[in-house]
Amino acid sequence: MKFNYAKIYLLLVALLSSTYFVHGADLIVEEFGSTPNFNTIQAAINAATDGDRIFIRTKRGNFPYQEDVTINKSLELLPASNDSSFIVQGSYTIVPAAGRTVTIVGMDNIDNDGTIQLSGSASAANPCHFNLLGAILRDSVNITGTGVISRISGNEIFGELIVRYATVTGNDLDLFLRILPDASLSSDDSLYIVGNRIAEGVIWDSEHHYLVFTNNFVKSADDIGLELFGVKGGTGYNLIENNSIVGSFNDAMYFRNNMDGRRIKLTTTSPSQSVC
Repeated sequence: MKFNYAKIYLLLVALLSSTYFVHGADLIVEEFGSTPNFNTIQAAINAATDGDRIFIRTKRGNFPYQEDVTINKSLELLPASNDSSFIVQGSYTIVPAAGRTVTIVGMDNIDNDGTIQLSGSASAANPCHFNLLGAILRDSVNITGTGVISRISGNEIFGELIVRYATVTGNDLDLFLRILPDASLSSDDSLYIVGNRIAEGVIWDSEHHYLVFTNNFVKSADDIGLELFGVKGGTGYNLIENNSIVGSFNDAMYFRNNMDGRRIKLTTTSPSQSVC
């Protein structure tokens, strides 16, 4: 399954900009940047204030910006207007804080060890938002801090994707997807995993939020395609609908723990093996 990442992230940026973000100044990163522009992404971040956008221009010959980067402000990183992506090599660390919003759009990270990860957690009363849109990443994404609301959409990710409270839509994942629990955020919400290609299976490990798992293509060479360690009980439904789960595993879906009192609506899913 292939996605038009450029169209997806441009649409999502427009929606997110009107929803979450009040823009401040626009900063420019370019190969030979000098004041008022910058020649590294970290230098622009250090100079920025909350609400700024950082536009990153492609280097000549498509050489990457080689640096490990820490983002500790509410910022938006995105390609310059005439570029479809910005090319980097290095790891990116997001520092959560109450009310902070970090958005990364169109990153092409060519580093096979270049991860995106969190450093710490945020307040459930005023959570941090992290948006990753239209990126190509050769390594993993680990958004495992609590109090963080993530939107992961339209990306191609070669490593594993591990999140807690997240919407995961329209991604091409070459390894597995794992959802961890986050008891700090509203337990009445549903988390949406929709329209993804996932090559190495899905592990759902949260009893705090309802699962909506629809229109995904899951292919796994491991034992299980979709493994549920626990799902939320109560009056609401967990929905598993219209997915294709195929591969050389023993069970397409496996309910790992006691599911008494849990309501799961399972329809029009096409497994190649049994459901246990």
